[in-house]
Amino acid sequence: MILAVTTALACVIALLAAAVPARETAGRRHRGTAQAIASRLREPNREHNSAVGRLDEHAFRERAAAIAQELAADLRDPTLTIREKSDALVALRDIGPLGAAVAPTLVAVLHDYDHAESKLSRVAYFCEVTEAMEKVAPSDPTVIRALADALDREPPGDETCHRCACALEALIAAGPAAKTIAGPTLERLARQPSRIQHNRLEQAITATGGAPTMVPSLLARASSGSASIDDRAASLRALAKSWGPAEQGGERSGPTGR
Repeated sequence: MILAVTTALACVIALLAAAVPARETAGRRHRGTAQAIASRLREPNREHNSAVGRLDEHAFRERAAAIAQELAADLRDPTLTIREKSDALVALRDIGPLGAAVAPTLVAVLHDYDHAESKLSRVAYFCEVTEAMEKVAPSDPTVIRALADALDREPPGDETCHRCACALEALIAAGPAAKTIAGPTLERLARQPSRIQHNRLEQAITATGGAPTMVPSLLARASSGSASIDDRAASLRALAKSWGPAEQGGERSGPTGR
């Protein structure tokens, strides 16, 4: 009898929860408009029928920037849930570089859920923010610094570092702009046992142009028993790609020059 009552109460609570309308956040309100902005950015020469798509270029950019600021306000709102903030991050990814002015907010909220009880939440939220950084302002020095600092503060361990991979993907998008700021962090990671999947570290080193200054570290990684075969091969590829056409033709004796 008690079990039946408990089950019935649970069903009632679930029905009441389902009946409560979702909060009207900027992420929900601008979902369609953000998608329309993304469509116009992908195909700028095509005719677009959406309200934002029909704007002239100046008005289009102003509207996208204004929506990005509203989405940033969602991220700063402590009363919103991770799921509600996720809506804002998805929309910011769609708006892309037209929302570059919200980069400081993305930096400020990067670690908001580092101490969440759920490891999945800690990883998922962090990676959603880094993905937004990658789309919105990958070359912004404050973004690059935040990503490098995030990599530096990841605790050591034997488990695969999924958050590291997400931060590295954003640094890959930053390219050479990240070399000076993130280079020391990337080299430190290259000297450590491999914890990052899919060769993201080596890809970041290559994308930022840091390989020529990391020859000893990459050679050590390529010969390390603690690195996977894929990572060792990727380290050698990073070194090979650091040689330009002239060097491959024999004008230099190695990645570091004569």
